[in-house]
Amino acid sequence: MSDLSLSLSQIEEELNTITSLANSGQSFNENRLDVLLQLREDNEEYQIRLKGQHMQWMKDWGDFCYQCLLIMRGYIPHTIFESSIEDLERVYPLPLARRLFQKQCLWLVREDKSEIARMHESVLFSRYNPEGHDLDVVELSALYCCLPEKFSNDKKEKWRERIEARVKNMTHRMESNILPLTALRHECYTDVEGAFSDLESVHRREVVSHENGRRKSFTDVCQRHSLLSNIREERDKNENADTLEQLETDPSSLPLSGDKTTEPKVDIASSTPNVKNSVDESPASTPTNKKKGSRNSTRREKVKSQIRVADI
Repeated sequence: MSDLSLSLSQIEEELNTITSLANSGQSFNENRLDVLLQLREDNEEYQIRLKGQHMQWMKDWGDFCYQCLLIMRGYIPHTIFESSIEDLERVYPLPLARRLFQKQCLWLVREDKSEIARMHESVLFSRYNPEGHDLDVVELSALYCCLPEKFSNDKKEKWRERIEARVKNMTHRMESNILPLTALRHECYTDVEGAFSDLESVHRREVVSHENGRRKSFTDVCQRHSLLSNIREERDKNENADTLEQLETDPSSLPLSGDKTTEPKVDIASSTPNVKNSVDESPASTPTNKKKGSRNSTRREKVKSQIRVADI
């Protein structure tokens, strides 16, 4: 019998046999396992089943994910992309400020879905990749909720599907009451409320165009921002200030418009600012030592009430 003619029940029966061998430590045909997994993935009946399971999961947990999104927007301002860690330290304890600033995948809760859809795959897999960040279920569910329903790019869609699979796994364990307390809610959120009441605004990227409609070339940028251009601009400002002062004190000493003056030479080496000595080193702020609360049922109940989920 050809593999293509196998039914879904036959494929899963053979998969269960191989899985049993693997779990008991016996040898099994790895190549055959790969073939069976691909056959199941291509099976139309299996895809219909997956779609039905996803629809049921969204019915059960869609509102939960949206509530998590609102909760995280309460902690993260829509100006996060232009903010510094010092800005967050003004409203949060240092551990929470660092967590929100360093885990930039959480910033996507304040990003527009259309902007996320346009992001390059390398950015999603690097800067905004949640893997390795140990996000709790509220953070990860909020991240999943802010993503497009589907990416047109296969690699970006795989990135989204991995997040979706992890969220489903965490919600299943939470429903079974076996999700660790740290994965339910990270301890840095304990007794700290979100500081931002605007839960709707998202980050907007403004496209700045050149005044004549032409995009600036590399040469234009260099001419405007080069060291020599900056020195000349500073020199012209000083000369204009000196001219105004001289005009106020002795107008007759100014040269006539037809007179030719020699432009002084600019010594770039002597005019270059000493960057090394201009750095103002300030001592880093020292986090305040806090007593860690006991991880008991009281904290679990507080977390449950915050994320508004009944019978977790």
